[in-house]
Amino acid sequence: MKKILLVVLMISLIISACSKKNDEKGPLLIRLDNQTGFQIEQVLVNTDENPHTFGTIKKGDKSEYKEFLSAYRYGYISLNINEVEYIQQPIDYVGEPKLDPGKHTYKLELLDLNGRLSLRSTYQKD
Repeated sequence: MKKILLVVLMISLIISACSKKNDEKGPLLIRLDNQTGFQIEQVLVNTDENPHTFGTIKKGDKSEYKEFLSAYRYGYISLNINEVEYIQQPIDYVGEPKLDPGKHTYKLELLDLNGRLSLRSTYQKD
C-alpha cells in the first residue's frame, strides 16, 4: 500500500512540475510592424480562429503587442490603405508548427506584382 501511495505521489509531483514550466513561459504576444509606406487602418489579424483588431498603425510604426491563444508564422490579415482593402489569406496551416509563447512580430509590406499591390507579412521572433 505504501508503494502505491509513493508512486501516486511521485507521479503527481512530476505532473505538477511539468505544468509549472509551461505556465512560466508566459503568453503568446504578437505585434505588427507597418512597413507598407502608408498609414494602415482597420487592421484585423486572425490566427487559428483567434481574431484581434489593431486599429490604425501609422507609416513606419509598430503596434502594441496583443495576446493570442495560438498562432503561426503567418495568419489572415486584412487592412485598409486609403479606403482600399488588402488581404493576406492563408490556404491552410498543414505542417506549420504553432509559435511558442513569447514576443513575435509580423512585418507588413506591400509588394508590386505586375502593377498590382499585394499585402505580404514576414515573421520575426522578438
